[in-house]
Amino acid sequence: TAILKLNKHPFPAKIDGVVEELFDYAAPEMNLPFKILFANRWLTNWLLLRQLSNAPASNAMVRTTVAPTIIEGGFQENVLPSQVSATINLRILPGETTASVKDYLEKVIDDNRVSISKIGDFTKNPSFVSPTNSFGFQTIQKTILEVFPGVVVAPSLVVAGTDSRHYKNVSKNIYRFLPVKLAKEDLGRIHGINERISVENYKQAIRFYKQLMVNSTK
Repeated sequence: TAILKLNKHPFPAKIDGVVEELFDYAAPEMNLPFKILFANRWLTNWLLLRQLSNAPASNAMVRTTVAPTIIEGGFQENVLPSQVSATINLRILPGETTASVKDYLEKVIDDNRVSISKIGDFTKNPSFVSPTNSFGFQTIQKTILEVFPGVVVAPSLVVAGTDSRHYKNVSKNIYRFLPVKLAKEDLGRIHGINERISVENYKQAIRFYKQLMVNSTK
């Protein structure tokens, strides 16, 4: 019942921070109806939230998401388990903390028989959101437009855990960007069978990093 409660009462959705900046950057490049939609977010936020909540990738950009990944209980088919455990994967939205998330889970579950504890390496608060007015972002933006002319550059939120967290004591700002073009079928292969990028993508990535190093010295 605890998992059912979490499914029935998802974390509140909101549009702020990186998502707002994403709309600010991308909206001018959209057609007129979408320009109007994004230019009047004070009026259309409810519609945007509903649409973003419908897709797993964008849902994780507007709320902390909850995904049960491991459930363990009984050991025999004719014996009811005396204890059950569940591992819940949480993608915490920037602005929230592990403490505030735990408080919300306890409030929703509201059952003294259920205890909540953190496990694994990904038990810290969300990463700091790096600004778009920094030398780092602007250099990456400049390089993207040079190597991939005609594309729209906009900040976004990486909802997956990455090794970049190990660099937090090395660099003030961290930008997670992969200079490759991925089709829908490529996305389905990530962490799966036959994961790969094309030779042209590989060459393009080399050109990007070479130009990024040149631009970083200016």
